[in-house]
Amino acid sequence: MKNENSSRILFGIHRPAGVNSLKITIVLLPGMDGTGAFFDEFVSHLERDFQIVVVSYPLDLPLDYRDLTDFARNYLPQTGPFILLGESFSGPIAIALAAQRQAGLIGLVLCCTFARNPRPFLGKFKNLLPVLPSFNRFSGFSAALLLGNFATPQLRLKLRETLKLVSEDALKMRMRSVTEIDRSTDMKKIDVPVLLLQATEDRVVPVSASAYLASLLPFAQIVKIPGPHMLLQTRSSEVAIVIKEFVERLQDRAH
Repeated sequence: MKNENSSRILFGIHRPAGVNSLKITIVLLPGMDGTGAFFDEFVSHLERDFQIVVVSYPLDLPLDYRDLTDFARNYLPQTGPFILLGESFSGPIAIALAAQRQAGLIGLVLCCTFARNPRPFLGKFKNLLPVLPSFNRFSGFSAALLLGNFATPQLRLKLRETLKLVSEDALKMRMRSVTEIDRSTDMKKIDVPVLLLQATEDRVVPVSASAYLASLLPFAQIVKIPGPHMLLQTRSSEVAIVIKEFVERLQDRAH
């Protein structure tokens, strides 16, 4: 890991004190903001049973999917079994890493995400991204999309404050990357059990994108949970239970 201050701030690794090193590690890859700040409550439901690594992407660097995949790879566990969880924007990153069949990887969780551009019409506007107004001006609109009827004042505030931490160049590059990504081929290379988490009230990733993802993974377990796009933040305890059950099945499968 680099020693620059920005790298230390940008990359958070959460390892609860006293956790047995033999426990399964869950590597959490964040949504479009890339900070990992929204995982706090979700982690609180998992940290007694697992080691948790929360990945945070650079706040100020305009990195595309290939760059961010390389960035995340450096923080995968060097020893022991682990599971990758790709949330929203990070789904394609988790897919790419899983397709590379990383040593120790035993399972993949894809939450409210996609294998290719979930909103094809956005591709027509990608060249306009550099001249669009600041994303921070639309935090209210973002909250409606991401949180829907599950929004709380606390989550709205956290969303607004977190978006301020990320540079416009970084956010716009990530948005452009979404319009250009297609991990369909990589999906065919995945050889570990997969859990697909779908939110029933997702206003960001449409049903068509979720269905396409599922069609590429006919062996995957699909769990639909009532909630918005930010499922891990609004239904954290329910999702944690599903994750634990998924891991139990992996362990039963190994015996």
